[in-house]
Amino acid sequence: FIDKSGKYVINPQYVIATPFSEGLAIMSTGDKVGAIDPTGKIVVKPEFETMTEYSQGLSAVVVRKQVSGLMVMDGGYVDRAGKYTLTPQFDGVGQFAENLAAVRRLGQRWSYIDPKGNTVIPAKYENSGRFSEGLAAVELKVQNGYRWGFIDQTGKLVIEPRFYKARFFSEGLAGVQAESGLWGY
Repeated sequence: FIDKSGKYVINPQYVIATPFSEGLAIMSTGDKVGAIDPTGKIVVKPEFETMTEYSQGLSAVVVRKQVSGLMVMDGGYVDRAGKYTLTPQFDGVGQFAENLAAVRRLGQRWSYIDPKGNTVIPAKYENSGRFSEGLAAVELKVQNGYRWGFIDQTGKLVIEPRFYKARFFSEGLAGVQAESGLWGY
């Protein structure tokens, strides 16, 4: 990490280093990831398979553990000190945005939870994105296959699923891929 004059503030030593978010950067010196503060001090010990950038004081993490002789990956959430706020229990985890995060429980579709782990929007999506500007892209099975549309924070479908792919809203626009394979907004 360098400052605006180009001087190293934290010397090169990481295999992975993300931008700082909420005062922490995700880093790795080997095969596990953790988080550092702007001085380079390790704040969250590298013990996770993956971590998302911090959002709303939380990071979605994935751990590898052995269950009945099988290695499985489970996702949960940690705070800025690396302590679990939601223990690893999800088959898939997304970053919190606008007080909701997409999660998938084993054998289920994607749903949305609040920071306490309460289900706010039930599991019914094949795939899901993060909330931005009050909407989230979700993939649903439709008559002619799978398509992406957008829901609001109550789970109400506000833009019908008709896109092959969809990104999140930014400055009032969301990138979408049409049937032609071309992208537009």
